[in-house]
Amino acid sequence: ILHFPMQPDMGNRKIGLERDTVNSTMSDDQIRLVLERALGSVSYAKGVSNHMGSLATQDKRIMSIVFKELKKRELFFFDSLSSSKSVGKEVANEVNLKFTSRDFFLDNLDDKEYIREQLQKVNEFAQEFGAAIAIGHPRPKTLEVLAEQMPLLDQAGIRFVFISDLIE
Repeated sequence: ILHFPMQPDMGNRKIGLERDTVNSTMSDDQIRLVLERALGSVSYAKGVSNHMGSLATQDKRIMSIVFKELKKRELFFFDSLSSSKSVGKEVANEVNLKFTSRDFFLDNLDDKEYIREQLQKVNEFAQEFGAAIAIGHPRPKTLEVLAEQMPLLDQAGIRFVFISDLIE
């Protein structure tokens, strides 16, 4: 998955954005060009996810441009739901794009007990609904808890798969 930098809602905070972060001041052509360059850097990608993007994923114009380009390339979009106001699902339906979003965020708090609790919620959700999508950061505590809990989840019948496996 290409983890695609998109404009966050920064409020009053100053955040250094990555070069070529898609934002609302870009023209349609600039957005297409940035996406094309990014996809060229990960030519084997099956889909795209938003990196940050709490503001961009609320913008129908931006999401329509991105999704139409992804549709042409037969790629999917994975929305990390950095905003509860994301229009991703709505726009994906309009352009008939394969789309999914996260169910859980593992490490909103960088705390091992919190991460364990989140994984338990993932387990319960997956047992009830057949699948769950969880995301997190490659932080030391998150990785330690995953290393500890993955064998236990495996014993409980939880299988870890790529998002592309769930979408296909």
